[in-house]
Amino acid sequence: MMIRGLLVRERNVLTLSITGLVISLGYQLWNPLLAIYMEENLRASIPLIGTIYGLIAIPSMLSALMGGYLSDRIGRKKVIVISGLITALLVLSFSFTLTLAGFFLAFSAHALIHGATHSASRALIAESPPRGKRGTAFSNFQFFSLAGRIAGPAMGGFLVKRVGFATLFGLSSLILFVGVLPRLFFLKEEETARAPTPRTKASVGGLSRP
Repeated sequence: MMIRGLLVRERNVLTLSITGLVISLGYQLWNPLLAIYMEENLRASIPLIGTIYGLIAIPSMLSALMGGYLSDRIGRKKVIVISGLITALLVLSFSFTLTLAGFFLAFSAHALIHGATHSASRALIAESPPRGKRGTAFSNFQFFSLAGRIAGPAMGGFLVKRVGFATLFGLSSLILFVGVLPRLFFLKEEETARAPTPRTKASVGGLSRP
């Protein structure tokens, strides 16, 4: 009974949680190894790698802000799916970047789009579960996302020695597509997502009418 109480079996929560595990796995194939890739393959110095990670936070911040704004305007699902598909393509583009400058541009574009997914996903998680289950819904989403981090780094470390980083980025991109596509078919937009903001009607004699 306690285990059942820890799970939220609402459609959006289940879809975002389970696909979040797949997407997290895809990212964790290469994300923990990225500094090694930049140092060994792109000849970046350690101080420069640290600077790149810091600079990447800027487009991520902007994306998080704009992702929430856009999800209020066009809907959570559209932002989640469109940004997810674009980021999968951008990860694939990592395979074809041969210079540090080219990789930095692709990585920046990825960060700029990827952050929008987080804002919209969390907004949809907040709106979807029944009353009194929001905290549990967020914990489910986070649990599955973190579960993808268990196997991803080990798999990535095992594979990169055998197939190289270019193939690893391609495999990650494929996994990301697999994770995003169910969101296209199974997520449903909540009516509250684009509900118009109520406006106060014109006042008469200095007193507003409801």
